Amino acid sequence: MALVTLAAKGIITPLWTAVVLFMSVALTVIAARGLIRAARRRAAWLEAVADALTTHQSPAHLVAEDQSGLSPAEQKLIEAGGAIVRELRTLAAQGEEFAATLRGMSEAVVVTGPRRDVVLLNGAAHRMFGLQLDGNYRGRDLVELCRDPRLQAFVGRASGAGQNEVLT
Repeated sequence: MALVTLAAKGIITPLWTAVVLFMSVALTVIAARGLIRAARRRAAWLEAVADALTTHQSPAHLVAEDQSGLSPAEQKLIEAGGAIVRELRTLAAQGEEFAATLRGMSEAVVVTGPRRDVVLLNGAAHRMFGLQLDGNYRGRDLVELCRDPRLQAFVGRASGAGQNEVLT
């Protein structure tokens, strides 16, 4: 506005006004393109972090040795992502150990949820109830799998017991 006012008063020539306006528009376009490019790179980086976390890989490999270009929030994201991946790997290993233990047991093991829905059955439980070994019974009511009233009464008592109380 000041430039246009100076040109209108005749203090500077219209040619210089046009040159300055053209240069300011050109610099604005150049700066905008640079900002857009940086935003796209940052978005691609965040997408790569999300993809790594989705596949349970630590996103630390996406960070250069010099982390000075990362904001504190991005550094925390990388650290939290790595911690989550490590925890998932630990849980997966524990799950495999648990599954191997259940497979090796000769006793029937049935884990039910708070509403007597089946969460887990081992092979011995499948055989004991006469169920198909490859059948998926997760989420079904225990009554559908076992008609024994004593076992149903036990599961009912166990469901009503306190969280730290163990019933056998």
